[in-house]
Amino acid sequence: MLRTIFVASITFCSAAAIAGPRPGTPTIKPSPKQVLSAKTCSTLFGDASLHRKNEAARQKQLYFVDETADGVVIAHSADWTTPQRLRLLGLTLEATIKGRGALITVDAQTARRTGCKSGTYRVAVDHALGQNARVLAVLSDKILVEQGAALRYISGDKQGSPNWLMAWGSRYRVRVAAQSATINLRSPWRHRRLRGIRIIR
Repeated sequence: MLRTIFVASITFCSAAAIAGPRPGTPTIKPSPKQVLSAKTCSTLFGDASLHRKNEAARQKQLYFVDETADGVVIAHSADWTTPQRLRLLGLTLEATIKGRGALITVDAQTARRTGCKSGTYRVAVDHALGQNARVLAVLSDKILVEQGAALRYISGDKQGSPNWLMAWGSRYRVRVAAQSATINLRSPWRHRRLRGIRIIR
């Protein structure tokens, strides 16, 4: 079920874009010897340069993700629609870890193809997942991913899709010189030539 909420103006701090498990959610605490660092498999999970690029893109598009009793709220300024489930061949989500990311297992065939070790890796927000996907948020039992220009999610269970609540808010404002009031400008209009109106980023 999808409900879209149009928001006139959103000014939340982008640091809230990383959502962790709600209190009381069981988490797995694996032994450090059993978990590999994503740094050792940059072919799949990206390097530091790509992580910084992904972080900058996320902060421009994603205001926050919040798990509520009514569903998962995604507040954003992009052209995203409701996330669809994603299954990546050779990668399996094992668990999410509060405040530390997610555990993803790479199978032997994928490991050989990418030059990485097979095993379980700790993956965090802004890490890549293959060639065209990146982690946007870690939730209590799933991770939110952008693949190309579309939202996806990866879940370790077989339950149905959660109730996604999409909240859209523009990153742009316009100020009319002849008036003192400030009005909102939805981003698809930003390419129009508007006399007497200045776009404020």
